[in-house]
Amino acid sequence: IQRAKQVEPEGIVGVGEGGQTADIAMEDGDIIVIPVKSDIVLISGEVLMPQSVVWSKGRSLNGYIESAGGFSKRADRSGILVVHPSGEVVSKPKSVQPGDQILVMPRIDAKNMQSLKEVSQILYQIAVAAKVILAL
Repeated sequence: IQRAKQVEPEGIVGVGEGGQTADIAMEDGDIIVIPVKSDIVLISGEVLMPQSVVWSKGRSLNGYIESAGGFSKRADRSGILVVHPSGEVVSKPKSVQPGDQILVMPRIDAKNMQSLKEVSQILYQIAVAAKVILAL
């Protein structure tokens, strides 16, 4: 939770999917950013040594993860996301392209998830009770 509180959203809106650009209306103050073309792939998350490496044609997703020291003990080996420079997020990537960011997600402990579920149910019940009391 502490790590999540420290995350600063980048404010990036992906305006396309699968290589297709969406038709989007611009508003006053919007800024269009065209990402710099890069041959660098960033590997982060639950790997032993998060780092950037030079993109190599034909290199597999696991090859990039191995170049970052491999999976950490907390890694969810099926929870790998690839963020393209366009902002598009792919959960089951077929390949890695230049400029991509590979994120290895942490494994979620079922015991902690049960506790979180119970706490969220209690908070929900308190919120409903407060709404009822305020409506009186």
